[in-house]
Amino acid sequence: MDDFGPIILIIVCFCSLIFSLISSVGVPVGLYETGEIDLPFYKKDGDSCRFSFLCKSGKCNSSWGGLKKGVCYSPNTIKDGKTCSKDDQCVSGACANVYKKGSICCPSGSKHLYWGKHYCDNLPDGWPSNRKEYCASGKETNNQCYTPGEVVVGGVCTKDGDCADGKVCAKPSKAYTKKHCCPSGKKGDYCLNMPINSHCPNGEYCAEGLFCDKGVCKPKGKPNDPCSKDDNCISGKCAKKDTYDKSKICCPTGKTKDGYCYPMELNYHCPSDELCASGMYCDKKTKQCTKLLANNTKCDDDKACASGKCAEKDTYDKSKICCPTGQVKGKYCHPMGLNYHCPGDEYCAAGMYCDKKTKQCTNYVGSGGTCTDKSQCSPGLSCSWFSAYKPSGKRCCKTVKDGYCYPIPKGAHSPKDDLCASGKRKGGICL
Repeated sequence: MDDFGPIILIIVCFCSLIFSLISSVGVPVGLYETGEIDLPFYKKDGDSCRFSFLCKSGKCNSSWGGLKKGVCYSPNTIKDGKTCSKDDQCVSGACANVYKKGSICCPSGSKHLYWGKHYCDNLPDGWPSNRKEYCASGKETNNQCYTPGEVVVGGVCTKDGDCADGKVCAKPSKAYTKKHCCPSGKKGDYCLNMPINSHCPNGEYCAEGLFCDKGVCKPKGKPNDPCSKDDNCISGKCAKKDTYDKSKICCPTGKTKDGYCYPMELNYHCPSDELCASGMYCDKKTKQCTKLLANNTKCDDDKACASGKCAEKDTYDKSKICCPTGQVKGKYCHPMGLNYHCPGDEYCAAGMYCDKKTKQCTNYVGSGGTCTDKSQCSPGLSCSWFSAYKPSGKRCCKTVKDGYCYPIPKGAHSPKDDLCASGKRKGGICL
């Protein structure tokens, strides 16, 4: 068989030459498009091929006379920047090399030969290039075409003057080796006010409302969102929610106390009264923030009451209540109201006394009112006989003379003339 090797190679080369000639001649123009020739073995775009005449489009990008396979393609269909191998594949009409991108369709539609290779030229700003001659602007920095004073935010730059609209040039973060035009100002070597999802060295470089989370600008948390540090939160404070759920949250009020968000809301588990919101206290049993108790509600601690005082109601009902006035005398709420059972006059409210018989707070008797003891009378009054007729009883009065309220009125019995209002009497009765 070795003797036939050269012969086989000659045959293959001859056949390849014949097929190349046929391919170059091709099929008469228009037959593919009109459908006059539509043989079953014709190949579609993208199918592998060796010769153009086998493709329905009449185009195959094979090389070496078909020895190296290619694919069928329709001309002028590949857009700028996409991979290509022949000029007529491109919409722009030019296929050449671009720095670190290989062979692509040139955006400008022009190219030139350099050291045996074709390169795209007249490249627009932002396109990769390692030579300024290939750039339309004639300027290249950091292997990228640019126009001084026209680089937009985010574009590569070398100095402030490269950036459009007076923007400055700096690194977005430590993760970058190249400088970019900053959205708004810079500090040292890095851009400030970086937008969401931008790289950042720390929080001060992110725009308002953002924080630096593991090197990326992220939105700050809303109230009650989980957090790890103060700068994670819009409120500026990150702390434990309560004693039950010790995970950290963004404090709604932007305040903290003893490591917790402050003040705590209703039903939050609390370590002390001081951490609960206004109008609440930390219940000793449930260890939760609870609304302060209203006046006259049963209680067991001063701090549970809206009035701030918890004491016994009176001597009859010794259960503790929230004192309405917020005052305590001895062990009782003070002052006691009408009909409250009292230990003494000083425990009753103004205008009352502690009745010796009923042991209840009772309204004072005014001038002329019936009484049995001076303590029943309003302050400044005495309790004396109304007249000489004893069954009429005693009355509260301001002036007393000879043991009688003075003066004795007309028609009342009097032991003496001078006790009568008129100074006269007849038959023991004042005239």
